[in-house]
Amino acid sequence: MISMNIKKECSSCLLCADAPCSKNCPHNIDPAKIIRSLRFTNYQGAFARCQDICLNCDAPCEKHCLAPNSVRIKDILSYCLKKKKENPIENKHGDIHTDICGIPIENPFLLSSSVL
Repeated sequence: MISMNIKKECSSCLLCADAPCSKNCPHNIDPAKIIRSLRFTNYQGAFARCQDICLNCDAPCEKHCLAPNSVRIKDILSYCLKKKKENPIENKHGDIHTDICGIPIENPFLLSSSVL
């Protein structure tokens, strides 16, 4: 079960639209997206985005955070990696991500509700 501490850690995030933590990640990991996923209880999505490279990183993402010293990004990512290893993610349904005119869309069924 997910601990309340991770929810508390993620609640300090400002959910920046153009997150400087993600822009300054030298490994092109999107910590803002991971934290957003955790905050809105999409744990599997957060765990899937985490990578082992975060464990040995000096966390420039934390240094560029707009909420200094309140979001421990490296600790959050370490937690996700630990949970990911404890409960491996099984992809039962395949990938439905797509790009439309260069815009990444995670749920193409969103378009079925559009007025034509």
